[in-house]
Amino acid sequence: MNKYYDCCRYKDGSRLLEEKENPRIRMHARTLTISKATEADAGEYTCVIEMAGLSYPFADHLGSRIKVTYPARVEKFPRQIRPILNRNLNLECEVQGFPVPRVSWFVDGFPIEEFRLNDSRYDAVDNPQGMPGSVLFIQDVDYEDNRQITCTTDNIDGADETTAQLAVRAINLKWSLWWLAASPGPPGLKLDSTKEFAVNLGLVRESNVFLSVWSRK
Repeated sequence: MNKYYDCCRYKDGSRLLEEKENPRIRMHARTLTISKATEADAGEYTCVIEMAGLSYPFADHLGSRIKVTYPARVEKFPRQIRPILNRNLNLECEVQGFPVPRVSWFVDGFPIEEFRLNDSRYDAVDNPQGMPGSVLFIQDVDYEDNRQITCTTDNIDGADETTAQLAVRAINLKWSLWWLAASPGPPGLKLDSTKEFAVNLGLVRESNVFLSVWSRK
């Protein structure tokens, strides 16, 4: 005579309960049924057999395990990305998928591991959540970094990629000073070439500049 034990099911280490209002997840005898599985159902499911004949429940973790997976996907980059001259760039490749996807970077078609042999300013680092190699780091951006950047991601269920063109930009201080000297300026303000003056340059948005001037006697 066969004897059956109670079987409890866990998802990623948390005990799984049936949904009463929306019975999409059902457990009957030794069968777990998930109707219309979505990405939210991705994870590792474990069947744990509990025997109450002992003084404490005994779990046989050699029960069955299944994994719900979905293909790797990447958040698309804009067509052009404009890093600032002489500043560091941190470009994150945002990916989804289960199992956790692998992330790879290419610079002008070359794998970053190969490219950085000639330019050590480039590197692939982890993001704050610990996703391996998901951030492209470029130190002290220069005009020579106007390159095509591609991020690819893949897991056992699929692959995806996104590409952007870097277009380095700079704050043109010389042009701003020329504009200041050539323009009439605000009402009541006169520039005296015999006096020293200081210019405070700041950015309102990407390309909008404001200037304020103080003259010294």
